[in-house]
Amino acid sequence: MQIVQNQKLMNQENGKLIINIMISEEDFNQAINECYTKGKRLGSGKDGEVYEYFHNINNAKFALKIISLFGDVEYQVEVYQKQNMRIILNPHPNIVRTLYFSIADDRSKFFIFMEKMEYTLKSEIERRRKNNFEYFSIDEYTNLFTSLIKTFAFLESLKIAHRDIKPDNLMFDENGVIKIVDL
Repeated sequence: MQIVQNQKLMNQENGKLIINIMISEEDFNQAINECYTKGKRLGSGKDGEVYEYFHNINNAKFALKIISLFGDVEYQVEVYQKQNMRIILNPHPNIVRTLYFSIADDRSKFFIFMEKMEYTLKSEIERRRKNNFEYFSIDEYTNLFTSLIKTFAFLESLKIAHRDIKPDNLMFDENGVIKIVDL
């Protein structure tokens, strides 16, 4: 497996080593499949697809987003790299954690390995509607919107604009913490 190392960054604060490499899609899949088992497709959008993965040893859940690059590929790669490095090096409790990212060596795809979320704000609203129109309580609304406003202010401080804010991109983790995805 030939891997060309592109960039290494060390986050001294969290002690994490993030390696961003260029790799063929075949080698990427082989490397992922050595440690993880692919689950179901979680979703798709105009730019790509998201799949569920399980760690082969501890069964921890992750998500892999595969973004197809087109048009001005160099600009897209630069934007994805900068945004993902800013998020990795400046973690926030209400932003989905990016664990790793890579670019296909032919620059056709961008891979983002991240924590898996459990459900969207949209699905929670739909679930509550079906359940006798059970609405969010005042405390729930206050907590949700306070978290989101603080998170968007944080993104603003990093010079990151979320250009697709919608209930599908506001998700909850397994503990019910709301997080912003799809930056």
